[in-house]
Amino acid sequence: MSIGFDLRVSIKRFVKKISKGEFLFFPCSETKRFVLKKQLDVLSNYFSIKTKPELLEVGHALLEAGFTTDFKKLKAKNLGFIDGKVLTNCARCLHVLRKYYKVEAYHYVDVLKHLNIEVNLNNACLLADTDDIAQNLHVKTMRFLTSKGVKLQFLESFGSEGLLLEVYPVIAKSLLLKSLKKCDKQNIVTVNPRLFNALKAIVKDKNLKFKVKDLCQVLY
Repeated sequence: MSIGFDLRVSIKRFVKKISKGEFLFFPCSETKRFVLKKQLDVLSNYFSIKTKPELLEVGHALLEAGFTTDFKKLKAKNLGFIDGKVLTNCARCLHVLRKYYKVEAYHYVDVLKHLNIEVNLNNACLLADTDDIAQNLHVKTMRFLTSKGVKLQFLESFGSEGLLLEVYPVIAKSLLLKSLKKCDKQNIVTVNPRLFNALKAIVKDKNLKFKVKDLCQVLY
């Protein structure tokens, strides 16, 4: 049996597994409404997607701050609304859903390479922070975009971490600016809601000529 055949079989099994039934979409609480709408529009073309307004926050901020009792209460409440496969748009949420909620969870980047979907982008700089890299989302995103012919520059971004942004905003902004200075593309793409928000804010504040996009905004 050839390696190529094994790979095709594996892909078919994966697609069958994730496309059976419904996905519950559990987005990061920091996702901008217009970005969330685009993500749902794109994914709904390929999957049966449902949302539940009761699911407001996965709880990673509580874990980071050490409020374990509050996190356990939130987790117990959220699990009452989760009844199947979960799709999210956040690396940190994905980690918490898998490790602490013990549910079958995917980031939307996980399913893109198996879909007949196009990209409205020729070249871009992909920015990813430590959360994306820990979940290997930067590699998956790079492979997806390059497979669509996008000329890609990859940069690891610093300064978008939650506590750093909240407690030391000046330092966080300085780190983000250093990342942007290395970018030689006009288009910046990310799959991280918090990083997206931070980049949009700094580009506007500094009147920079970058176009910041969530990945789903360039899909059609």
